[in-house]
Amino acid sequence: MTSTSALSSTSGMTSTSASFVTAVSDKASDSNLNQRQIEFEKNFAKRMDLEPLTSFGADPSTAHSFKLPDDYMTIVATQAADLQASILVHGRLCLTRYHLCFRSNILGIITMKVHSLSDIVSIKKGTTAKWIQNAVYVRVLELDDDDKWVEQHYGYGSLWNRDSLYDALMECWRARSPDRFNAFVEAEGLESENIDIDEQDTEGEAQVTASGDGDGSIPIITKPSGEEYKELALNVKFPLDMEQTFNLLYHNPDFTNHFYTNDKGLTELKISEWEGSGDEGNQRRTLNYIMHMNNSIGPKSSSCNGSETIAIADPQKSYEIVSETQTPDIPSGKSFTIRTRTCLTHDSLNNKQATRIHCTTQVDWSSSSLLKGTITPAVIKGQKEHHQQLIKGMTEWVKSHPGDFKGVDQDKVEIKHEVEIPQTEDTVNEKVGKTLLQYAGDIPDNPVMLAITILFLVLLLLNLRG
Repeated sequence: MTSTSALSSTSGMTSTSASFVTAVSDKASDSNLNQRQIEFEKNFAKRMDLEPLTSFGADPSTAHSFKLPDDYMTIVATQAADLQASILVHGRLCLTRYHLCFRSNILGIITMKVHSLSDIVSIKKGTTAKWIQNAVYVRVLELDDDDKWVEQHYGYGSLWNRDSLYDALMECWRARSPDRFNAFVEAEGLESENIDIDEQDTEGEAQVTASGDGDGSIPIITKPSGEEYKELALNVKFPLDMEQTFNLLYHNPDFTNHFYTNDKGLTELKISEWEGSGDEGNQRRTLNYIMHMNNSIGPKSSSCNGSETIAIADPQKSYEIVSETQTPDIPSGKSFTIRTRTCLTHDSLNNKQATRIHCTTQVDWSSSSLLKGTITPAVIKGQKEHHQQLIKGMTEWVKSHPGDFKGVDQDKVEIKHEVEIPQTEDTVNEKVGKTLLQYAGDIPDNPVMLAITILFLVLLLLNLRG
């Protein structure tokens, strides 16, 4: 049975409400509803057999003969969602005329929640990351271990179309439990202009606490654009929200100067102001400094000319910054450019809002060089070490300046390394030595080695022909 026919054939919902829910169902569903219906029936059929005993007041002695409504298992709307628990649990939220259901399967660990609409006492819109409007908070009566009815709170975030799902949920709740719905509206008001009930002033309404932050917010998790370079240099979670992390890295001259001069030992540091249009995604600045090296041979220092460009500036999803650096004073320094892409996204750390810092890098050569096979792995290794220094410097700065960062406890500042940074093939070769085939692979990119190889082959052939 389709959701449209189900809504039309069941009592309890007016024709206007049924038409409204049908109209918003597609808007409140993020994928093929028919396929989601099959998955829902497969996953919840056994669980739902127990619900009529409480949801419809059936006598347990006659439960086997009790007939469920035709649309009892019909999905009205469905979206991917995150259940707020001790950690965020990603899964799928499904709304029927009688239940709000959640299911997650992460590496074989299954989490299921079935909330009878007749047992719900409040439904409110909520936020994640304190300002992103993509969550719904639900309070529902449940039996505890002592068989006493208690109110339990559930938060579902990361809803891509929260408002449509909220509207459908409120209409289904009104039809299933009009007394509790009316009592809630009279006390709290409605947060939608689409439901045909006089709105009440909800300004100043208390937020329901749903996370370890104690401020009613659910940590949000977002993903970057997907653009990255060849080598992974850093992948960590940092205990500041994304905006604070971005400002620390790119708009805090005190930290930047301290890190480059004290931690990195750079001299003659000059960093320009951000330039570009008002759109932060088009801004660019330059960095010039002297880098000092501890090489036993070769130059002891080199000038460095760099730039940073904010490629993406979307506070709801990510900040992505591309940097380019040249070191013209070292051998072949004018022949290559070091490129790095730093992606900052919303993430969760210890049940609080955090930032994932994901950095990738590569070395681009504009001309061939005999030193390419030596310089490239050395630069990549240096980039990885630099980013480890950077994250350490950020951590120490936040701990020593707690007043500059809202909601940060300096005694609990920690980072989480998500991925052990792998060694590149070139880095391994640098340590253990290249094979003959690997050296041969470098020949086409090096005209001198190519000429020597051809001459060697000609001499070999002449020698063989005697």
